[in-house]
Amino acid sequence: MPFFDFHLHPTLKSLFSDPPQKLSPWDKLDTRMIPGILRLCTDFPYILQSQANLNQLWNNECHLVCIALYAPEKNLIGSDLILKQADGPMKAYLNKNKLTDIVRGKIKPYDLIVNDDLVTLMHPENFGVLNKKIVPLRRASDYDPNSKDSIYVVFSVEGCHTLSKTGSLASISTADVIANLDDLRSKFPVIAINLTHMEQSPLCNQAYGMQFINNDAFKPTGRGLSADGAAIVQHCYQNNVMVDVKHMSLMARQQLYSLRKSPAFQQINQPLICTHAGFAGISTKDIPDYIYYKRSFTSKGYVLLYMGKQWLECSVPRPSFNTSSINLYDEDIIEILKSDGMIGLSMDKRILGFADPDAADVGGQHAYPLEVEYISQKEQNLFLSKPDTGRAFENESCIENSEVKEAGAVNPRLGEYHLKHFMAHIIHLIKVSHKAGLDIANTLKQVCIGSDFDGVINPIWICDTTDELVYFKEQFERSFSDFATDCHVPLPAGFDVLKFSNQLFYENGKEFLFKRLRP
Repeated sequence: MPFFDFHLHPTLKSLFSDPPQKLSPWDKLDTRMIPGILRLCTDFPYILQSQANLNQLWNNECHLVCIALYAPEKNLIGSDLILKQADGPMKAYLNKNKLTDIVRGKIKPYDLIVNDDLVTLMHPENFGVLNKKIVPLRRASDYDPNSKDSIYVVFSVEGCHTLSKTGSLASISTADVIANLDDLRSKFPVIAINLTHMEQSPLCNQAYGMQFINNDAFKPTGRGLSADGAAIVQHCYQNNVMVDVKHMSLMARQQLYSLRKSPAFQQINQPLICTHAGFAGISTKDIPDYIYYKRSFTSKGYVLLYMGKQWLECSVPRPSFNTSSINLYDEDIIEILKSDGMIGLSMDKRILGFADPDAADVGGQHAYPLEVEYISQKEQNLFLSKPDTGRAFENESCIENSEVKEAGAVNPRLGEYHLKHFMAHIIHLIKVSHKAGLDIANTLKQVCIGSDFDGVINPIWICDTTDELVYFKEQFERSFSDFATDCHVPLPAGFDVLKFSNQLFYENGKEFLFKRLRP
């Protein structure tokens, strides 16, 4: 069975090493190298394992993929968490001199992508792989699903900083971004770009997404989409490149939607996409109801929120949604669907709404699993649109720790509960589409897999690597129709779960991609 993936990073872990110890993107990382305290007491073995290296893609028939080109931000690779591991057992995979050269700007982001990442990807022979090849796919007609030696790829760019010549977000040049995007497009099929990623950017404010490094550079302080960011959007649209709304702040997304309605964009608009998404499970107008705690850091320009999680009505233990702005609110979903766009569902358990009980402890309370959210003070009115906050807790609309604990300890036995979280997104998509008066049969053609594998994600147990794709798909087929009945959500007339599963895991993404390529 073939598979499609809208967003993954098969070469990211190779990026931090250098010859003669260059990590092959075809080989699995040895998780025994992870320091014992991290390996035994945390989820790091599941986060740092090779989730989708090239052999995993090949062996599991995931032969049609969109690879995200991404130059890690300086504040990420220069953190103590990373650099300390470069002196320990992980030094086989983390070349400290290389990391230091990136942090100091001796290696520029765009050069790193072109001269390292893409060379690593496009030359399997450098790693002794002689019977397989990576094929950049420019024409739909060049795709052979029965090929015995090819993985077909297109590319997205995760963050405009990746196209920078300076390596400094503070001095990022719109002209450089556009010039390097055009240079990259001349060499490879580039279908999409994220305007921003984890760090503050003068082009576009970001949604908070960095959970394991406490650095103010990752906390949003900007305001929406800048004029330079809008200019990059216009250039992308004029050249058949889509903008991926993932990582954009809520205000930036709303400004993008307005921009697309302006006269200048009417003839150049491209579909909206979110390549590795989760749903917030609520409308933007309901955000204040899910705020449990708020604290302003006026001198730093951001606000800390602890967000409760909206549950999906079904038998217990119920799945929940991550209501923070890294995810799509109902209005975002509708904008993407109406643009004839595509949503790729992430395999990150946090993005899909699961939280370990007591993950965020506020003042010693242990009733709710809470999501940590930072927002810019300049955008806070979007989040504080009501005089009161926290009504969802009063109305018992937020999942409680006691219910999450019913699923069992945090271990692979949680597979079925994590499957519920994934299926809840399909159910929510149907509910949002129905409420908006959209054709549900068509909506179900606008969702696919966008795993984010081989990034730094904490995956759902039901599918923690590409090796589990076949099993995951089979479990979905066995469970989804009954789950929809349990949720009291009617499926479209004539719904065939096997047909839909094939669409979800392969056909939808393939057909959407082929519309973007030359015949």
